[in-house]
Amino acid sequence: MPWFVFALGATFFWTAGRLFNLPRATCGGLMLYGSLGNTSFVGLPMIEAFYGTGYLATGLLIDQLGSYLALSTIGILVAGLYSSGPSGFDLHGACRRCVRFPPLVAIVAAILLIPFDYPPELDNLLVRLGGTLGRNACATGAGLCRFPAAAPPS
Repeated sequence: MPWFVFALGATFFWTAGRLFNLPRATCGGLMLYGSLGNTSFVGLPMIEAFYGTGYLATGLLIDQLGSYLALSTIGILVAGLYSSGPSGFDLHGACRRCVRFPPLVAIVAAILLIPFDYPPELDNLLVRLGGTLGRNACATGAGLCRFPAAAPPS
């Protein structure tokens, strides 16, 4: 879905840029800003607040393979293409930066390591680190999941 939203938004802002004769940098900025959302810091706490922690895994999967992957690949290419000055756009260099982007490398490594078992010590460490995600995301996302529901008046 995020890839479809990005394609739809980029097409809309490209068309608007042509119709209103917007500068390239403005058109590219609108493509990125209007087509990609920060779904982790706001969306994950909302998922936890509305549906519970059981649905965080689904939210993370959609976020990482959807919004984040679109931002870290095509988003970087759009930013480079629309912000390039008189020297032009270096597609080879931009693709090299995308492939070497540390969070993207981490996602690929995580996917490739799914079939392997970890030593119990490492598994315990990863579970503990993963357990901090909900708290960190909630703190950044205004703590929506940490506000208890108001008790009805008696």
